[in-house]
Amino acid sequence: MVKDLMDVVSNMVGCTYLSDLRFVVDPSKVKSVLEALPAQEYPAYQWNNAIKYLIGKTMIFSSTSEAKAYLISQL
Repeated sequence: MVKDLMDVVSNMVGCTYLSDLRFVVDPSKVKSVLEALPAQEYPAYQWNNAIKYLIGKTMIFSSTSEAKAYLISQL
């Protein structure tokens, strides 16, 4: 069973709800959590969805490591 990237991130940051990620007081927490997660543990579509959710850009990466690197660079 594949874990959901956004659920894992929101839990690790300490958010009660996924929607709380958009209002985190210290965005560096989100960045730190993302940096610590192995890219290959989550499918590319989940990284692409995270990009869309967290920074509002629609990007399509086929490589999980490229998607992760892009997301982190934009936070």
